[in-house]
Amino acid sequence: MKKTCLALAALFVCGEAAYGLASMQVFYGYRLQQDGEVDRNAHAVTLAGQLSPLPLIPASLGVTYTPWLGYQTDDSEESATGWELGVELAGWLPIVPFVTPYAKINYTFWGEQKIEYKGGSEIKNKINGISGAAGVGYDLLPFTTVLAEVGYAMRNIGEADYAHFTMSVGVEVGI
Repeated sequence: MKKTCLALAALFVCGEAAYGLASMQVFYGYRLQQDGEVDRNAHAVTLAGQLSPLPLIPASLGVTYTPWLGYQTDDSEESATGWELGVELAGWLPIVPFVTPYAKINYTFWGEQKIEYKGGSEIKNKINGISGAAGVGYDLLPFTTVLAEVGYAMRNIGEADYAHFTMSVGVEVGI
């Protein structure tokens, strides 16, 4: 009985993320996107704010903002920058010892891509779409978590549909 109580107490201590109320996340990631022969990989930073208003329920709702750091094609014919704004639903397993696995789904409802071509012309496209990600967090300090995640996104950019993978590392600060 003592061992069972100690095991449950240890899992409760490891589960501190289950009773968080609000958090801010900052991610730095790399987006892998291949469109036929054209390589459109890009660096991106994601800023996210999440609220978890239901105590002891490991789920949150948040808002994300992702400004791209841009890409340039191999032949330097085009370069692009852009940004995305979306809402996100996240859930995690707080009772796994030492790390906290999580998954999230994001819907980008507003965004813009600006492509500049070698000749000086430019095009602006609207962006929307859905993405999902899975990751793991490690509590480095109280209220501070180091995160690593992978994701897959399907975006509608202008008149075309694109898909891309992302790999990101980040930090979360929560209360």
